Amino acid sequence: MAQQTGGPQGPAQTPSDEPREFGDIREALAAVERMRQHAFVLGETALVPIPPMHRVAMVVVKLDVWWGDDGKPQGDDKPYNPGVGKPGPDEPAWALSNGSLEKLGSAAGIDWPRVKVTERCAEYVTVEATGVRTLLDGTEQTLSDHYTYDIEARAELARAKAEKFYDPKRAAGLTREQAGEAAYQKLKIEDRVHAMTKATSGAKSRVIERLLRMKRGGLRLTELRQYPFVFLKLVPAIDYENDHIARGMLIAKHSGLAKLAFGMGQQLGALAALGPAPVEAPAQLAAHEEPETSGPARTSAPPASEPARPPEPPRQGPPPTTARDELRRPPPAESDPWDRPTQKTAPKADLAWPTLAEFQALTTVGEQAATLAALLRAIGQEEAAARLDAAQVDPADFDGWYAKALRKVEGGR
Repeated sequence: MAQQTGGPQGPAQTPSDEPREFGDIREALAAVERMRQHAFVLGETALVPIPPMHRVAMVVVKLDVWWGDDGKPQGDDKPYNPGVGKPGPDEPAWALSNGSLEKLGSAAGIDWPRVKVTERCAEYVTVEATGVRTLLDGTEQTLSDHYTYDIEARAELARAKAEKFYDPKRAAGLTREQAGEAAYQKLKIEDRVHAMTKATSGAKSRVIERLLRMKRGGLRLTELRQYPFVFLKLVPAIDYENDHIARGMLIAKHSGLAKLAFGMGQQLGALAALGPAPVEAPAQLAAHEEPETSGPARTSAPPASEPARPPEPPRQGPPPTTARDELRRPPPAESDPWDRPTQKTAPKADLAWPTLAEFQALTTVGEQAATLAALLRAIGQEEAAARLDAAQVDPADFDGWYAKALRKVEGGR
């Protein structure tokens, strides 16, 4: 375990030449040791096995701070002096602000599952914060801490300071007691406005300090201006280019479809829809092959005396392609594709098409779509077949389309 103790030592160097990702923990620890002489090293530096599908990344955070001409720290991340007096930039008397600590916590990937006000009244506000950070071995470290912002105590301190440093020339005619009371009331009103924010930031800052194994004060401003904060962080190493499941999960995450992609069992079809396209059945039909069905294969149309098989009872629950149909709702209908001119109708003897009852008895929507698309192409309805392949047709319309296509194959409208 490495802790931030007295700050970095040695001349200032740039960490830009160091690699930022490592597949071996020993290489990462060696890089951290080289950085220790010119950076503040935070977090754990233990020799642990890296979990599968992960890498270790070196995170470098540089704070925006410098010493102004007015003798005070400047910058977006300027520190503050928690003690008394006016220390110089080289004195170890400066502490990081809550904003700087939250910047380090965000870069370290700290999550906040719980930030709750536990006590609140006119005199004080207490907030409890719980932070979670993933360690280098893949386990999660969870820490909780609380912070009480005491409005009454701060106001009393303001009164005591005003009375102690009372100056009749600057008091605008107020007595010592009146000046103290004015300071008391002013700070009390201001603190009541910002007490909730101050208490929340204080609780989160305490958790960040413990998770990153750092100290908040005792820093030199000259070192904060020159040296960055460095720590190791566990990051995923997933092959999004070659793994279609991982690629689908990433698309679902960044497109707002994560709830559909990772929801209940009936919604898992979204992952299949995002994966590679299956082999299309129309290619088999073009070669005069019978499309796959759930029943026995036929070599010719059924005799007229053979009764049609009754359709299967409806399945309980939504079909497995519910998520796909939800993701690919059909666009507004432009016009009826059956009203457009078609090419010459294929002879009935070229291919024996399933009857409407057999079509309805197919077990999956995908089989129905493949059979219907092949029949549409056989009668010249290429545009309608393309819409069907793109899942832009409501499965409830499949029966009507198939019936119309069968009449065209037989030569009628």
